[in-house]
Amino acid sequence: MTCACPKTPPARWPPPPAAARTDSPRFDADDWVARATGGQVRDPRVGGAPTRTTTTTYAAAPQTDAWGEPLRSGPVPGSPASPVALPLREDIGQKKLVAGLLGIFLGSLGVHKFYLGQNTAGLLMLAVNLGVWALAIVLSLLTLGFGAVVLFPLAGFVSSVLGVVGLIEGIIYLTKSDADFQRDYLYGKKAWF
Repeated sequence: MTCACPKTPPARWPPPPAAARTDSPRFDADDWVARATGGQVRDPRVGGAPTRTTTTTYAAAPQTDAWGEPLRSGPVPGSPASPVALPLREDIGQKKLVAGLLGIFLGSLGVHKFYLGQNTAGLLMLAVNLGVWALAIVLSLLTLGFGAVVLFPLAGFVSSVLGVVGLIEGIIYLTKSDADFQRDYLYGKKAWF
């Protein structure tokens, strides 16, 4: 019995190596990776053998918002006019992320309000949430457990409503731009939504 296998591989075996790129990378306004990383892009080369990865640093990425518009330096229409533009702090993105996540996960306790320095709103949410449970426990003890049938679901409903408020506020925090978040919640101290 003889094998009918070809002795030589097909003409396209192995695939030809990828052509080396000779053009240097340049900044592209639509390159979201360059904008997200502050102008640094990793440029992996594809080929048969492992090659080293190069990092290209661009001169300066334009300061634009998510829609490609230049960032505004003056007062925003519809907001109170200020003689000087608000300075953009470096930790705005981090504060926005932490406040949004606290609002989503611990919103019913008002933790995101305390984190943003809105202590009155935070105390109000915390007092309502803990107060309704304390009231339900005390009244159910006074009624020998019969009040628990009505009061515990009511306390759970109030806590759920506060949790939904925290969830909505957390999502609003995360979807606002850094400048809007800074203007509304850090400098403006907007308490609700």
